[in-house]
Amino acid sequence: MVKLGIRFKIMFLSISGLMFFTLFLAVSDLINLRKNIIFSITQKSRSLVDNAESVRNDLAAKISAGLIRPFSEIEPAKIVDAVPIITAIRLAEKNSHSSDYRVRVPKFLPRNPANLPDEIEKQVLEEFKEKNLTEKTVIDDKLNAVRYFRPIRLTADCMYCHGSPQGEADVTGGIKEGWQDGEMHGAFEIITPLMEFSRQFRSALLNKIILLSVITVIIIFVSLLLSRAITRPLQQCVSFARELQNGNLLSRVENSAKDETGELADALNSMAANLRSIFLKISGISWELNSQSARLTCVSEQMNESALNLHQKSNSVAAGAEEMSVNMSSVSHAAEQSNQSTSTIAAATEEMTTTVGEIAHNAENARIAAKNAVTSVEESVQAVMKLDESSAEISKVTDMINEISEQTKLLALNATIEAARAGSAGKGFAVVANEVKELANQTNSMTEDIRKKIDQMKVSARNSIGNIQNIRSVIGKLDDIVTSIAASVEEQSVTTRDIAGNISRTAGGMQEISKNVSEASAASKSIAVDIVDVNEKSNEVAKASDHLQKNAGELMHMGETLMNFIRQFKLEDSKESSRGLTVKETPSSAPVEKLIEWNEGLSVQVSDFDSQHKKLIDIINSLHRAFCLKNSASDLTKIFSDLVDYTAGHFQAEEKLMTEKNYPELSIHKAEHQALVKKALELKTKFEKQSALIDLDLFDFLKDWLKNHILGTDRRYGGFFNSRGIN
Repeated sequence: MVKLGIRFKIMFLSISGLMFFTLFLAVSDLINLRKNIIFSITQKSRSLVDNAESVRNDLAAKISAGLIRPFSEIEPAKIVDAVPIITAIRLAEKNSHSSDYRVRVPKFLPRNPANLPDEIEKQVLEEFKEKNLTEKTVIDDKLNAVRYFRPIRLTADCMYCHGSPQGEADVTGGIKEGWQDGEMHGAFEIITPLMEFSRQFRSALLNKIILLSVITVIIIFVSLLLSRAITRPLQQCVSFARELQNGNLLSRVENSAKDETGELADALNSMAANLRSIFLKISGISWELNSQSARLTCVSEQMNESALNLHQKSNSVAAGAEEMSVNMSSVSHAAEQSNQSTSTIAAATEEMTTTVGEIAHNAENARIAAKNAVTSVEESVQAVMKLDESSAEISKVTDMINEISEQTKLLALNATIEAARAGSAGKGFAVVANEVKELANQTNSMTEDIRKKIDQMKVSARNSIGNIQNIRSVIGKLDDIVTSIAASVEEQSVTTRDIAGNISRTAGGMQEISKNVSEASAASKSIAVDIVDVNEKSNEVAKASDHLQKNAGELMHMGETLMNFIRQFKLEDSKESSRGLTVKETPSSAPVEKLIEWNEGLSVQVSDFDSQHKKLIDIINSLHRAFCLKNSASDLTKIFSDLVDYTAGHFQAEEKLMTEKNYPELSIHKAEHQALVKKALELKTKFEKQSALIDLDLFDFLKDWLKNHILGTDRRYGGFFNSRGIN
């Protein structure tokens, strides 16, 4: 394909345009010339016919006035020469011999064969007869002539030869036609050739050709000057654009003209300066990105170390909780033994009441049992004291967990701040930091629960020690009573009743001890479960910190890639000019996962609306795909505009059918539609003005709205329309 330059195009347009205009004027002049000549010929023909008519009328008036003998007194051979119309025709023919025109008198059924009409004459005579015309001009291209016609009306003098009675011979030997006064049976015709027009046309055409040639030469000269004035600045702009293509952002267009080319040069220079400023800012941002990603890597390493610390501490706490559970089992066993001992004492006292003979023996047994009880009580006291010490150790561990979780929250807060400084590239790290902070909050909550349970366990242990000391006191009294049995048998019955009461109270205390110990054992098991959960959460924190560290590495790689891209452009003046590499963006061929998948669960049971919902989903998926493939902002805005327009049409279709079927929730639907359309139009305006960007939040909004609207509001009208025959 031939490449045409701007200079050629300017010359071609200028020459062709002006030549066309000149040619148009020339043709218009020639057409007007032809019209003027035809008008002049018509006027001349009209004048000739007027003269002939005047001669005819004058002769007819003289005959009528008796100035000329009537036809009856004239010899038959001379009557024709005396007829006014014949005289007028012969006069016109005589005058035509010395001029450039011819005279004819075409007639219907003429007596003279020379007056037979041709096709044009027949047509004109018919028009005169039917339309009652007074004259007519015809341009005959075959004869290259103007033919002027005027109808001839019969007068009284014509009736002498052509009147009634029809069929009778007239004085000239002809047959009368039976015509009447005022009828039209012929016409005057003046035929004038257009030779004069041809001569004037050739002269005018020659003048126009000469004028057109002169104008063409002038146009070519002026076009050369104009094209040179336009193409030189454009060539400078092309050279500048090639420098930009090669990455030289220091290039400038030297053009001081005060016209559009000068404005173009200024705009290109401003564009280069702005691009250079933008790339310098990007360069600084990329360095900052590398710095922040390095700091983020350090933070993630600290989080990982803290998570490992938390894991080790939780293992230690778990071991302590297990040991505490074993100790509580021992305490529970000792309490059970004490309960059994009190039952034995109760049985012994009852046996004492039945037989005095066995008092001594039973007293000895009671003393031995009391001694054993004292030993058991001492063991119980030691076990409960160990339980109190273990709970204190657990409290220390939970305090340590609280400190670790607080440190973790501080680290998470630090990571959130660093991610915010990183901008949109740090969104992923912000999410991870939030997860870590949530885990730390959960750890605080669990350790608080553990602390409360340990406090309850301490209270129960202290109560147990008090109860056990009461038991020891009771058993001491029992020992004294057993010793006094030998001194006084008389008092045995009273003493036995006292012992029975004391033993009953002791049994109740032992049951309380057993209950408290059971609760403490259950609490220790709950602590063990919570510690396992803390251990799992610490593992999750470790994984999250690893993921954060990986993302920080990727962020650093992105910063390095951005720096490599910036190095392709010449941003600073130097002796050696670096040649930029052309970077072409090609859309990724990798598949993009659909944002929304249509399934039967989204059906509203109305086929037309289901089809429209599918179309909406397809448009949203197209917008999401274009966003993921980094298409241009104009492409994204166009797809979003299509989405807004189609959504508005879909809403109108829904509301129209709801109105026709008197759907009871029409007002609710309209309100939702109006709210969404308003917000969509606001977003569309912002995107078109580029005051806002299409981001992931928009897709979350579209996805949630579409599913909630279809599954919520739209799903309700399915059954209503189905019941009215719309499926």
